[in-house]
Amino acid sequence: MIDKSERSARLLVRALYRATDGKRRWWVLPANLNDLTKEAIAVAVERGWMLDRGDSVRLTDAGRNLVRPGGTPAKASARPGAGLKPARQNQNLTRWSVFSDQ
Repeated sequence: MIDKSERSARLLVRALYRATDGKRRWWVLPANLNDLTKEAIAVAVERGWMLDRGDSVRLTDAGRNLVRPGGTPAKASARPGAGLKPARQNQNLTRWSVFSDQ
């Protein structure tokens, strides 16, 4: 069973994938991240799904594969339900507000 931290990390990876259209882009983080989001970033980095340079994050190939249909799943994503839907074109970027205190 996936714990709350890993579930949050997967949601964050999916949101970043959509925000960057699945490309290798750095995404600047809001300054007011809540503790759950900070923990999700740490889990995603630990699993090898995301790179963190303090003020911004970027998905790794493993992170993009976690989201991309038909991609090779990362070692921790071999569980049922790990395959997520692809990003839609022109996805609204306000999903990041879910991961910050406002």
